[in-house]
Amino acid sequence: MMVDKLSNLGKTINYFGLPLIFITSFFLVSCSKSPESNQASSEASNQESVQDHPVEKPQNLKSYDKNGLTISYPANWEFLYDEEPDMYASRGVGFQVSEFSNVRVLIDPNQSLKLAALADRFERELQLKSNQIASDYLRSPTKLGKYKGEKLSWVDKSAGSIKFELTILTVAEAPVTIFAVAHLSETDITNETKYIEYFVKNISYKHTGVATNTDK
Repeated sequence: MMVDKLSNLGKTINYFGLPLIFITSFFLVSCSKSPESNQASSEASNQESVQDHPVEKPQNLKSYDKNGLTISYPANWEFLYDEEPDMYASRGVGFQVSEFSNVRVLIDPNQSLKLAALADRFERELQLKSNQIASDYLRSPTKLGKYKGEKLSWVDKSAGSIKFELTILTVAEAPVTIFAVAHLSETDITNETKYIEYFVKNISYKHTGVATNTDK
């Protein structure tokens, strides 16, 4: 009789215990997945906010329109040049921001101009690895809105220890490669950086009838 009771008790435990273990396991797994789901939702929300965040528009604008290139830019910038070929690309268009700052657009229909190589060239030409010329030099990937690129930042000793930033952003990769390069001194980093995304977003270039900037 005692053996039968123990046997029946074992069956009762198995009958009720297995579902309980299953329910408990399901609850634990659900709890363990919940933070990941929340994190994924949060990341997706953050990505949307990055893509959809409002771009600061300058109060006053000028426009440049020539040979398939259309650009809107802040009225306090001055047009400098439109050269084919440019020293960096097949075509370069430059704007003066202030005495020590400029912004340029580099256009390469051959798609031979690459981001890393362009950053390397600026790094060499500006002698950013020279302790006599620059200090606190940093080079890192960057992103402005949906535009990816590289940022070089340093303190220029020859200019009286002024902070500079050179940001290279990829505007388009095909069928024509386009880069925007913002070379800003300390004051303009504060005052003009907020307009760079608007400038980049409003670059439109047509080559053989194809617009390379998908924002237009």
